Amino acid sequence: MHSITRSDEAELSSVMVGGSGWGPPYDSTVVDLRATADPAWARTLILGATLVFMGFVPLPLATVFIEALAQGVRVYLAAVTNPEARSAIRLTLLVASIAVPLNVIFGLAGAWAVTRFDFRGKNILNALIDLPFAVSPSSRE
Repeated sequence: MHSITRSDEAELSSVMVGGSGWGPPYDSTVVDLRATADPAWARTLILGATLVFMGFVPLPLATVFIEALAQGVRVYLAAVTNPEARSAIRLTLLVASIAVPLNVIFGLAGAWAVTRFDFRGKNILNALIDLPFAVSPSSRE
């Protein structure tokens, strides 16, 4: 019978976490829980709730199109081809083309920092990340 030495354990650990050696040592007693281990009723309930919620997502977009086309396609095209409207559309596309890549870069950096490191101010960074979910950006007073 072969006993596992510390070097064998380290090698096994590095293999189990993709060779990086950053994970916990391999433990054969840990049970691998997979999504298929959940009861069928729980999977059905969660999937159903998700599909119902996703069904409501297109409603605001549909409302915008219905309202925009309420007076006919000619009125809509006249409004969209207005120079001020075209300028607003151009500005929106410009701002989005700058904001989206910056959000991706800083979002990934923030997520990486919060999940991988312990540092002073981590709670403040977490609070700043969660703030838009707690405060409505379009609150009216």
